[in-house]
Amino acid sequence: MKRAFAAALGLVALVVAFAFAPAKAADVTIYWQCASTSASGVTTYGQCPANTTYPLPVAPANTSTTPLYVAGFDSGSAPAIGAGATQTPANSSHTAGKVVGGLFTIPVARIAGGSGAVSRFFGYSVAGDTTGLLWRIWDKSPGATTCTDNANFVGSATDDLHLIAQPFSATPAAAAQTQGDAKTYFENDFVPPASYKNQDTSPSVNIYACAVATATFTPGVGAYSVDATGYQN
Repeated sequence: MKRAFAAALGLVALVVAFAFAPAKAADVTIYWQCASTSASGVTTYGQCPANTTYPLPVAPANTSTTPLYVAGFDSGSAPAIGAGATQTPANSSHTAGKVVGGLFTIPVARIAGGSGAVSRFFGYSVAGDTTGLLWRIWDKSPGATTCTDNANFVGSATDDLHLIAQPFSATPAAAAQTQGDAKTYFENDFVPPASYKNQDTSPSVNIYACAVATATFTPGVGAYSVDATGYQN
């Protein structure tokens, strides 16, 4: 009877597929690998029983209840996955086609060389600039691309293999209420989210972004700050 009861419940095999940081239960989906052991001692692996949830039902003694892996995103006080990135363009005329601010390095992955998907890219101009910018985002530092403030943008076919989405335009705009806030804000939502896997030669947690002016303007005195949100594997 005891063996039949144990076989019905099954055993949970401990297989950790990814390293992961602590996260709130509401932020993650937890996947389990279940194993059933017959009365004769034969163990088979497969899908967990229907409607298996976290935490697992009470299992026999010495049975692991550790997840196979976790997919989700970290919670915290930061407004995005990473710490964001900041660049300050020169307070001088930038003609259309010039880079604005230089290369932005944005930490987004859970671990070095990690992967995930960016669902929202956003940022602001401290000086309140309102000229549209064309953005590119790569999963590897674009070493063959010219992305230097106020230089002509020069792309690279090699680097373009690492774009996580097609280039997109984003125009900074003031908030509906500007009292106490002179910044202008912009964002781009990816539907579906733009997948990435860091491809740096020395793996990192970063993606990289570059902005190009779509019209001639003189940036005000102040930085551009950008960040991204999405899922981490």
